[in-house]
Parts: sequence; structure tokens; C-alpha cells
Amino acid sequence: MKKVRRNALILACFACLALASCANQSQQALEFIWPGLMDQYVETSDEWTRTETLYNGIDREAEVRVLLKSDAWRRSFTDHWADVYALEPAAKQKFLDDQLAAHKVGTDFVVAVESSKKDLRSLDTRMRNWRVVAIQNGKVFLPVDLRRVNYDAWPPEKLAAFYPHYNRWQKYFLIRFQPLSEGPVRLLVSGPAGRLAFDWEHYK
Repeated sequence: MKKVRRNALILACFACLALASCANQSQQALEFIWPGLMDQYVETSDEWTRTETLYNGIDREAEVRVLLKSDAWRRSFTDHWADVYALEPAAKQKFLDDQLAAHKVGTDFVVAVESSKKDLRSLDTRMRNWRVVAIQNGKVFLPVDLRRVNYDAWPPEKLAAFYPHYNRWQKYFLIRFQPLSEGPVRLLVSGPAGRLAFDWEHYK
């Protein structure tokens, strides 16, 4: 009986080693296919990104991803920017100062809209298709600025480098609200096609 138990224990150990090896190989494979997947900047971006999908029956009408530029995200963004552009320490510090100054001026969101319908891919302040508001503590805030990303300044290669979920079918928009307080924040996108809510519990 002891021999049987010993053999079973040995087999269990080999099984654990095999599983660990497979897990390690799987992670290596993921990192090979998506080189930045385990990067700290990607993790921080994922932490501050919310995704919602709009359906018409079983048909997908639109997928919307929203990144909230928190203090933590701006600091991680600075590190990534400095790495990509090989900034000297002084240049990196200036870039960080600019990011933190922008954070005090307003609360910024980056919105990526993907849809086969042209009208649903467009955000503007005229509410042709969508109304976009921020909600905090029961109070509704309207955007102070809403604009499409300047693709001359942000060509596809650059968007892909700094927004991990970028794809060429998305349309990108920048939305700024007055500075919001620390705590829960909701971004609400609503219109004739439906309603999408994006929530963050610990904005700072």
C-alpha cells in the first residue's frame, strides 16, 4: 500500500510539473504573439478601460471602449511614452508635469467606437446620434470639449503603440469634462440606438 501511495505521489508531482511547464509555455506563446501583453502599461490601461457592446437582437451594432485618464494612468503613460521615444530624464519630467497639469484642468476620456454603421461611429456635441455625459454623486456633467482624434498627430502606428486595444475599424474621440472629484464616476452614452454605461469605482 505504501508503494502504491508513493507511486501516486510521484505521478502527481510529474503532473504538476507538466502543468506548470504548459502554463509557462502558454504565457511565452502569448507574449510572442502579442509582445506587450504582460507589460505594466498594458495592465494599467486595461485597469482604466471599460468596454460595452450594443446589440440589435443578436446583431452587434457597435462596440465602444472607453479609457479614463486617471492619475495612475497618466503616470504609466508617461513611462511608456518616455520609453518609446527614448526621452532624457528632463524631457520625461516635463512630459509628466504636462500630464499632471492637464489632469488638474479636466477629466479626460478616450473613446473608441467600432461599428459597421457610419452614423453610430460619430460622436459630437450636437447630439445627432449620441448624448455623452459624466455622472458623479447624482450630478450630470456635460463635456467641455469633444473632438475626434487628429489622425495627422496620431497615425495608426502611434495609436496602436499607446492604445493596446486599437484596431483599424475604430474611430477615436477625446472627451473632456470639468475636473471631477475622487470616487465613483460613470460615463453615459445614450441615443436612439441604445444606452451604454461605463463605470469606474475609484477614480483619482
